[in-house]
Amino acid sequence: MAAVEAMRYGTPIIAHRGSCYPEILGDCGILVNGLDEKEVGDAMYRVYSDEEFRDEIVKRGLKKAEMFSWERAVNETIRVFYN
Repeated sequence: MAAVEAMRYGTPIIAHRGSCYPEILGDCGILVNGLDEKEVGDAMYRVYSDEEFRDEIVKRGLKKAEMFSWERAVNETIRVFYN
């Protein structure tokens, strides 16, 4: 949920390409190999230096964050238990 919370507050996201991040972020951030210092540094520099790109991923992130809520998580979990 940390990535969703960050998107909700307009923070540009750089995340490791593994785990659930590709599914959560989609095109709302930058996915990198977290063990590759150059790739992480390049992503950080792009977010810092490319204002248009940064604004676009923030805008997408704000919209995507609307898809996630604790209420929805509870309702879908209950639905799974009933099925």
